[in-house]
Amino acid sequence: METREWFSYLKKYTARECDRFSCLYSWLNELKLTKFKVTSIELKDSRFLQISPLGGAKPLGPKKIFVAHYDRRPESPAANDNSAAVIELLLFLKSLDNQKDPPWLEVLFTDKEEITHDASLQKQGSFIFGNYLKSQHQEHLISFHFDMCGRGDTVILSTAAEGLLKRRQRVKSPIYQQIQRLKTLVLDSLRWHFRGRLMLLLTPFSDNLGFLLQGIPSLHFCLLPFKEVYAYQRAYEALVKEVSASSSLSSKAKEDFQKRFQAIQPETWKLRHTAQDDLSSLSPESLKIMESLLEALVRVRLPNL
Repeated sequence: METREWFSYLKKYTARECDRFSCLYSWLNELKLTKFKVTSIELKDSRFLQISPLGGAKPLGPKKIFVAHYDRRPESPAANDNSAAVIELLLFLKSLDNQKDPPWLEVLFTDKEEITHDASLQKQGSFIFGNYLKSQHQEHLISFHFDMCGRGDTVILSTAAEGLLKRRQRVKSPIYQQIQRLKTLVLDSLRWHFRGRLMLLLTPFSDNLGFLLQGIPSLHFCLLPFKEVYAYQRAYEALVKEVSASSSLSSKAKEDFQKRFQAIQPETWKLRHTAQDDLSSLSPESLKIMESLLEALVRVRLPNL
């Protein structure tokens, strides 16, 4: 994937007037993919783009879906959240289509990831699409979600899903066990690719949350600059240690914890949903890192979870 081509797409895709669904659909058709088909799917008030292989050997284990949300908040150019990952997947599809025998892979561009905090999670686009997959009896699958992947040199694998299931006392549930096995398998496969640049961190949820609530094993990846990773990890561990030392937390103490937790967020995450999430905030080296990540994940063999 070429950095110049990536930025060329991004310049158009982050423009205020861009109709992001139509623009992406048009680009996919302009690629004239010969080994994949592009399907537009409308469910309720959400629109999705599903790119499926036309042929080739079927996967022996669960099928893989690479997912990125294309929607954005109106107040932001959304360069990192989530234009960068969308264009990275677009260019990755182009490279796969040029292969003689591309691997079996589906790509999904989702809508309505950016729901408001007070909205029901059942309104998230991935929750709606997960329900659609179940209605089509397409349940033997796993999903990899890519969000905020245009800035940084370190691959982050989110621990938010396990944290949510723990809080809901579901550590013995099948979905928790599946995610743990999937995470272990993926980490073992990726470590030699990203020595010292692959970390587990608590991140904001992406639309892996909607799939998770539908019982689909899902992992969320993002990128961060290493300096931000190191600072956030140290501050978070210190904050958790302090809270753990207290036998109980009052409502005021919980509110204070939330404020302090927000204050230690990496600068990259603080750019989300703001006018500063623009092209100047991105780092060109992230494109090559994402190319390596996508290629490595394609090669991961997935036994039944």
